[in-house]
This record gives sequence, C-alpha cells and structure tokens, in this order.
Amino acid sequence: MTTSIGTISIDWTKVEGSGDVDLSQVVIEMSSDVDGLGFDMSPLDPPGDGLTAHYPSLFDIKLEFTVSSSEQIGSVGNFLTDATGQLTADTTGGYFVHVFETLAQEASVTATVFHSPSFSDPATIESLAAPRNELDIVKNIIVNYTPGDTSGGDFARIDLLRQRFQAVPEPASGFLVLCGLLGVSLGSRPKRGARSGRSGRLRSR
Repeated sequence: MTTSIGTISIDWTKVEGSGDVDLSQVVIEMSSDVDGLGFDMSPLDPPGDGLTAHYPSLFDIKLEFTVSSSEQIGSVGNFLTDATGQLTADTTGGYFVHVFETLAQEASVTATVFHSPSFSDPATIESLAAPRNELDIVKNIIVNYTPGDTSGGDFARIDLLRQRFQAVPEPASGFLVLCGLLGVSLGSRPKRGARSGRSGRLRSR
C-alpha cells in the first residue's frame, strides 16, 4: 500500500503488532505541520485510552516502509505524545515507552524517542549526513508496564505518534533565491552619482 502527501510518498511493506495491542484500533494518516510532512499514528477514537499498556502488559508495533520524495529529505523527526501533548503514566511501578527507528541508508542516524519515570525525550529530530530522495525505515514502538502495584489501575500509553520528514532546498533553487535577494539588495541602494547629477541640474536652473 502506498500513501502520499505533498512531495512525499510512503510505500508500506510491514505493519505488525505483537503482545497486548489491537491494530484494528489504530489508524495511520498522512499529515503535515510546522515539523514537516509525514504521518500520524493514533487510536481510532482519541484520546480514549490511547495505545495503552495495563498490567501486565507489553506490546510492540513494527512498521517498515520506504519514503520517497520529489525533493531531497534533509531530516527525520519523531514526536511522541498523549492527548495533552505529553506522555502519561501513573508511576507506582516501572514503565517505558520507546520508539526506536533505524534508517537503512543512514545507519548512524537513530531518530529515537524514549519515555520512562526517570527520563523523557518526547521529540527527536535528526539530520541526515547527506540529503536523500529515498529512505528505507524500520520502526519499533514498544510500550511496557510492570508496576509494583498489580491492582491494574496503572498504565502507560501513547495517544499520538508523529513521524515527520523535512526537505532541504535543491542547490540550484538555493542559488536562485540568493541571487534574487542580492538583486533586491543592490536595487534598493541609492546611486550617488545619479543623485549628484540631478542636484547639479536643479542648481543650474
């Protein structure tokens, strides 16, 4: 299946879930905002319970896809939130939410977000070593909850995962923009010779 928005297309090769997760209750939609173009993954009826891990619970969603763009992609971003814009969990025990991403063509880039009681990194943007028109990505979304209190009232959840890609200007386009700005700058500067000439003619009258 292929989905598109703006200048990018995503060819989905794998969408799998294991453990305590029901993929029929998850929706993936193409989206754009100030962070770039990409997709949102969220429950069908947010906020609801979100993608929730109750005790005892562990789930893993694996996404594999190829991103193609008519413009060169310069950076990759992950943004992990709940309905309030933050990650949430009741913390009588231990939990973590981990989104780990590998890029086949950029092995050194790991656009990874992680959240636990002791550490939170709900947004990560990574620049590519060199802009590319295509990226192969494997993404794992893991939620684990192992509370000290096993009454079942505690949880860890995700209400929204945003994946974004940002384009960089083509070199030729950037050069043309620079030339345009230079031309405007030069055109707005006063011409001293022309001014003095006009002044002389006015005085001679």
